[in-house]
Amino acid sequence: MAETPPRFSPSVRLRCLLSLYRLLWIVGLPLVVLYFLWRGRRDRRYAAHLGERFGGGPALPGAVWVHAVSLGELRSAVPLIRGLLGRGERVLVTCLTPAGRQEAARVFGEALERGRLAVRYLPLEYGFAWRRFLQACRPKYGLVLEFDIWPVMIMAARRW
Repeated sequence: MAETPPRFSPSVRLRCLLSLYRLLWIVGLPLVVLYFLWRGRRDRRYAAHLGERFGGGPALPGAVWVHAVSLGELRSAVPLIRGLLGRGERVLVTCLTPAGRQEAARVFGEALERGRLAVRYLPLEYGFAWRRFLQACRPKYGLVLEFDIWPVMIMAARRW
């Protein structure tokens, strides 16, 4: 029988910092939306698919989830994603930038058309967005190819 990993119990200080972090995101929600709309005036890709940033969008239940933040990370992940597809896995690719998303769609166009791969934006740091994303996508497992730490993403994935 597999052992259950010990339950993580954050300190009071860490819980306070995480609460402040979440509060800042909640208070900043109007600014976040305005930012994407403002950027979308110059580059329509920023305003397009805005719902994905809040957990909506294409889902590929049971797929391997690969998060590649931007164009550079996506290009680094191409051999990994090709390997997963070659093993018969379905793959859900998330990006934060329009350039990364566009490159994923370009490189994996055939897999997209065949329904073996989906590309979408990563949800922002809102608990409701992550619950919505995880419930819809139900990834087999996730591979995050970035150095940044997203506490809400980590907590939501751990709970899921």
